[in-house]
Amino acid sequence: MPTSEVAVAADRRQQTPAGRPEQAPAGHQEQTPAGHQEQTPAGRPEPVIRAEAVVAGYGAAIIVREVSITAGPGEVVTVVGPNGSGKSTLLKTLAGLITARAGHIWHGDADVTALPAEARARRGIAYLPQEREVFASLTVRENLLMGGYGLSRRALKAALERAHGTYPALSHLARTPAGRLSGGERKTVALARVMMSSPSVVLLDEPTASLAPMPSAQLLEQDVPALAAAGVAVILVEQRAVQAIAVSDWVYVLVGGAVELHGQAREIGARGDIGAVFLGANSDHAAVSGGAPLPGPAGDTEPGGNAAVSQEEAPQ
Repeated sequence: MPTSEVAVAADRRQQTPAGRPEQAPAGHQEQTPAGHQEQTPAGRPEPVIRAEAVVAGYGAAIIVREVSITAGPGEVVTVVGPNGSGKSTLLKTLAGLITARAGHIWHGDADVTALPAEARARRGIAYLPQEREVFASLTVRENLLMGGYGLSRRALKAALERAHGTYPALSHLARTPAGRLSGGERKTVALARVMMSSPSVVLLDEPTASLAPMPSAQLLEQDVPALAAAGVAVILVEQRAVQAIAVSDWVYVLVGGAVELHGQAREIGARGDIGAVFLGANSDHAAVSGGAPLPGPAGDTEPGGNAAVSQEEAPQ
């Protein structure tokens, strides 16, 4: 997808449907340079989750360097950048799986910087990792019920109706073991399970990883926007950067663990140098057709590790 097509797609994405936040007119909000303390610009909703000058890493290594980021209800906020730029580490820090070494993380009016992951999940911050996203031995319905653990019978029924309304394709798969589903179907089940607890924030870490192009397109063009249409603040880290930008409201570009640039998706997508300067010269092709990770400097990788799913132990 050429850069000009990305700009057009992003522009269509931001012709706000009912229930979505209005966007500022083109040219109204300038892109913000790195190192500048972000204020909520005109056209963006008040943040549900806000990180201010967050620093995080592993051991002696600092991966995330004074990053500030916000997301409001109904927004899809995408974080892009080369491999090792700190994208996944940032999401894990927002989720409470990694402790911030400096800075603050706010959920609404509450400072949650010191809260562990399970406490943040109870507050409504849901995190979906790249792998082990479903309970393979359980049926689709049982997976959804796990997401609604602790709800009253009435609330559970309403949550199931809401999940099926948001993702109608799941209705005919209710009795199918999740382990028999396709990769794209498993991702949809994982998103629906996250929605069962009515989170206000959903953190998605490379949801199209290992998916073929067609289910990847469905997930990014239909499933992720469905979360936002339900009023959820979505922060998305995605290897298919061009496609992700096209369905986003706001984009942050991370380079070397710091925010290099952020702005409206249509403005970021319209930049002719976005691939070469920020994501690697061939990133557009890799992200759209091959699904390969975005290139980064040699040896510039984030430490691996399996993280817990939003509100329960990671499925096997």
